[in-house]
Amino acid sequence: MSFRGSNYEPGLVPESGSLAGPGSYVGVNTDGDFVLTSSAGGSGGDADPAGSDNQVQFNNGGSFGASANLTFDDTYLAASRAIFGTTAATLSVAAGELSTLSAIDSGSNKYTTQYDAVGKLQGHVISLGGSTVQAGKLYYLEANGAFITAQADDDDTGGEQLLGIALNTNSTTHGMLRRGTVRITGSLFDFAGLGDEGAATIGMPVYVSKGTAGHYQFSAPSGSGEFVRRVGYCIDKSGAAGSDFDIFLLFEPSDTFVEIA
Repeated sequence: MSFRGSNYEPGLVPESGSLAGPGSYVGVNTDGDFVLTSSAGGSGGDADPAGSDNQVQFNNGGSFGASANLTFDDTYLAASRAIFGTTAATLSVAAGELSTLSAIDSGSNKYTTQYDAVGKLQGHVISLGGSTVQAGKLYYLEANGAFITAQADDDDTGGEQLLGIALNTNSTTHGMLRRGTVRITGSLFDFAGLGDEGAATIGMPVYVSKGTAGHYQFSAPSGSGEFVRRVGYCIDKSGAAGSDFDIFLLFEPSDTFVEIA
């Protein structure tokens, strides 16, 4: 047996490559010598898959990769984390298969999975206005098409207008949450001077703040000329009152408001 163009000689034991164990391959190195090595790369081959059973394989730096967050069992494709597109994209699914896409995680790990950080959300997002905004703050859509911070000191500043929560710094590029669930930092809630009724309580309504534009509060405004508009409900909370206090908000703005005479 002979190999044209190589340094192979009959009876010569190939040099040991990077693996040189069971399942290794015979390859040619840069010196033209035959060596035992790992998978020859490219398509084909019998390289062991990464991860565990049902985990989808992907290219991870030139090697097989896998994650428990993306699995396929020959019937269902499951993603345990949020699915994002870097640009405007369409998610197509079979009829009747979208029923659980927006389901809320009601388990004990909501603050470590979908909602593991301030700003994590699920819901209806709109993109318009091109306004400079601050993540987490509450805004209303002005007649000129811009988003302005809402405040319950006057019914022209969020009493009857469309409300939205900023997702980042631009209302068009990053969008505004119209309805849904979102984790908001407690620094955007006004507690001072509101007494026990102003304390964060699970299951209780949240209102447009009268004291600070773009903020929220747990007690209904009551001063003359102020308006009362519910923006949703507190469905969970984390930490103690103050900047480290996070609210899990079910954002469902009321279509009506009450102005205090």
